[in-house]
Amino acid sequence: MCSSNTHVHSVRLQVQTNGLHSLDGSVPNILLYKDRLRALCNRVDRLETFLNRVKHDLDVVESHMDAAEADVGNTNGKFKNILKPLFFKKPDKAVRSPVYEAPEIFRTSDFFLPDESTSDS
Repeated sequence: MCSSNTHVHSVRLQVQTNGLHSLDGSVPNILLYKDRLRALCNRVDRLETFLNRVKHDLDVVESHMDAAEADVGNTNGKFKNILKPLFFKKPDKAVRSPVYEAPEIFRTSDFFLPDESTSDS
């Protein structure tokens, strides 16, 4: 609100100093960019929605990874512990691995339209 009052005061001083003709060029220029600014704001909003979805999906995949590591009995040296059963396999013990179900993650087509321009013009 304070910024708005400062802006109004600045415009008032400009009008008093230069007369109304100083605003004749400014207002049309401001209005010219209104639609572009609105479109840019919409793109930023969609990008924010997309980033929130990606964060959510990564959290889900991370929780699946944690569960998989817990199933393997993995606490440290994660990759090495996964390889140990391959090289030091005991033939008498049958090991059943749980079936992995991949989580449904985002599709870029849900967030980015194919005909959307990537340029800023």
